[in-house]
Amino acid sequence: MRWRSVGATAVLAASLLTVGVPAAQAASQIVGKVTSSQTGEPVPNACVTVVDYFYEDKEIAKGCADATGAFAIDVPGGTYVLRGSAEGYSDTWSGSRRRHRDAVFVYPGTQPYELKLRPPGIGVLRGKLLDGDKPVPWVGVSLVDVDGSIWAGDTSTNAAGEYAFRDVFPGRHKIEFKAYPTQYYHQKETLAEADVVNVLSGPDVVIDEQLIPPGFAEVTLTDEVSGAPVKEFCAFAPGTGGDRPCTTDGVVRLRLPRGTYDLAITPDKAHFGSTIEKVVIRSGEVTKAPGKVKPAVAIRSVVRNARTGALVKNTCVQAVESNSPGLSTWDNNWRGTCSDDAGVVVVGPLPIADYRLLARPQDETHGLQWVGWWGGTGEQTAARTYKAQPGRIVQGSPILLDGAGTVTGTVRDEATGQPIPHVCVFPYATNWAYGDHCTDLQGNYRFPGLGPYHWPLEFTATSGNHGWRWSGNAVDRKAAKRIKVEAGRETTSDETLQAAAKVTGVGLVEGSEDSWITVIPYNARTGDYAGPSGNGYFGDPYEVTGLGTQQVRLRFIDDIGRKEIWYLDAPSFDKATPVQVTSGATTPDINQTIR
Repeated sequence: MRWRSVGATAVLAASLLTVGVPAAQAASQIVGKVTSSQTGEPVPNACVTVVDYFYEDKEIAKGCADATGAFAIDVPGGTYVLRGSAEGYSDTWSGSRRRHRDAVFVYPGTQPYELKLRPPGIGVLRGKLLDGDKPVPWVGVSLVDVDGSIWAGDTSTNAAGEYAFRDVFPGRHKIEFKAYPTQYYHQKETLAEADVVNVLSGPDVVIDEQLIPPGFAEVTLTDEVSGAPVKEFCAFAPGTGGDRPCTTDGVVRLRLPRGTYDLAITPDKAHFGSTIEKVVIRSGEVTKAPGKVKPAVAIRSVVRNARTGALVKNTCVQAVESNSPGLSTWDNNWRGTCSDDAGVVVVGPLPIADYRLLARPQDETHGLQWVGWWGGTGEQTAARTYKAQPGRIVQGSPILLDGAGTVTGTVRDEATGQPIPHVCVFPYATNWAYGDHCTDLQGNYRFPGLGPYHWPLEFTATSGNHGWRWSGNAVDRKAAKRIKVEAGRETTSDETLQAAAKVTGVGLVEGSEDSWITVIPYNARTGDYAGPSGNGYFGDPYEVTGLGTQQVRLRFIDDIGRKEIWYLDAPSFDKATPVQVTSGATTPDINQTIR
């Protein structure tokens, strides 16, 4: 016994309520007419069986049509489905459906019902989906039964672009191809426009479909400041899985299916990427898509061995703003761009500023260096400064790599002489305590891969219990002892650290209860980062620790509203009020409101 689900019952109940017909009523008649689904002509003498809506094997009544196809069958009150039968036709359920479970319900006492009988047998619908002469594989295909007003099945094209629907109930159908974007046979954009395919028993019905011809976006770019054309760029439409063509002559023609797109633009290194929004592509047409890009700074160089002149690949070059307070982990470019097999490296796009370059070889042969005019240096301030030339790729002098040496040593507590673990060593100012070269549990460190120059070394305690210090027990970079590194040798540089100085207070944002404040300390003399930043959330006090004895200037940043101010109510580092901090002591009540 086949019966319908509770879900179907709920749908039925909702339908009955919609039309305002009670679920049970007095005995009455179901009246209607039997016609051919193909021609619309009456089918005389066709027989109609009334079946319970829920149970397929529960027949309620039977009757046959007259010469005009009309029928009237007495039934008790209830909800039913109809099964029509006639010579030369398939058994067809109400709604021109194939099965009891799909049939449309009827009930007595309503308007005459038309029962459309299907042709006999079972059909096969198959074909190919092509893009020109190329098959389109792995695209979903759906069959719409027009006579039954239902989706009649799903499949997909295979690797050869072929699809097939077998065991198809004869009748009129439409075909949906779920390509990008969806289309309907034959080359229609909506189901309403789609052509009808008549499927009968007998020979397979073969329907090949061509994708609706694409259109083209013709992309050109200009520099939004100078107005000059940008010759080198690539373009693509995210989400389409399409090609990403590039150009060196200023024009990209992007082949796309019809639709509206936001085009992603990747220009040369001297410009920032951008998006050209809402580009409308029409089949067979070319859409002009002009765009603008912001100018940037880019620097090109070639990396060589200083002694042999051999090209060196995989040396990563980081651009650091010339007025930088040190290398920050917040910098998007902190790892740099690496040289290719020809030793060529192009760093960019970079915000408009003057830059110095830090070269980080990735092998064990060559040493780290700040890039100078004629060779490397260990001094950031002695490195060559590249002046900003927005919208251009600046040709830099060759990066000449020397051999690598190593610095080793032990870090101890200045007061107790005990070794300090987890102190990291940097050859430049930084805002982050954690690095690649740190002391072990015995306070010993080893820093290989430094170029053979004089280096200032910064020692950063990760625990926050000791103040950061520079080589030679110095509080800032300018006072640091320069450690001479020799290629192929080890140099020893021990260090002692004092107890950390701290700054505490409250940072607020005027008019906001949801403040999220970052406080960054800078050495008042050098402008370098003086230690790790502190944070205050929702008006709670902040704490900045890891400081040595010095004067610091504090920068307060509203991380939500992206506003900032310097202590005390100052617009810049130069105008900020210095705060004296002392090893082992806390400087309290350094409060600031961001307005």
